[in-house]
Amino acid sequence: MRNHGKCLALALTAGLCMTAFGLLRVSGDDTVRAEPATGLEVIVPLGEPDRSVLAEGDTLRARFKFREAIEAYMEVLNTPNLDKRVRAEAEYNIGMSRTWLGEYEEAKRVFMGMLERYSDDPNAVGYAQFCLAWIEVQEGKYTEAISRLEASLAKGAITDRELAARTRYLIGRTHLLFLNDPDRARTEFLKVLSSYPDTRTAEHPLIVRCRGN
Repeated sequence: MRNHGKCLALALTAGLCMTAFGLLRVSGDDTVRAEPATGLEVIVPLGEPDRSVLAEGDTLRARFKFREAIEAYMEVLNTPNLDKRVRAEAEYNIGMSRTWLGEYEEAKRVFMGMLERYSDDPNAVGYAQFCLAWIEVQEGKYTEAISRLEASLAKGAITDRELAARTRYLIGRTHLLFLNDPDRARTEFLKVLSSYPDTRTAEHPLIVRCRGN
């Protein structure tokens, strides 16, 4: 979760929690190897609160030391009078770290908790839904993932255009790569171009190919 000009070292890189994530493989000793990503990292803009308490966890996460990062973010959650936006970011980063480690059940518990705790923040909810959908895709639950993403967009509450574009992109990507439906995928990619042409997601290669076709 970051401001728009930055990306999570995690790269909800369009595959993973969002598509965002470049796919990672984790060995038994928790060593992580990143494989070619097919999309963009997930970033969650949360305004400009003092984020200094997240620095240690962010540094560890950037080094792929996800277990140590989780511990650091857990310490942040114990900080007295912690800004709600920073708390949401710390929880999100814990969920993302769990995702990178392949601990999907633990990650889902984090994101499900966010749906309840930050129900008044449509963007935080939207990112949590996105990550839950990404996990569902990894589990082969393609239709469930698409339904979750479509429901998230249908509420019309998301104000983060990048998030909305990435949500639409993940719908298209799932149709293309897992449901063998290139026509539906193209429809979704064209919606990104028409509705969110100013976003980074609109520059994704799969979407750029739709221009002029």
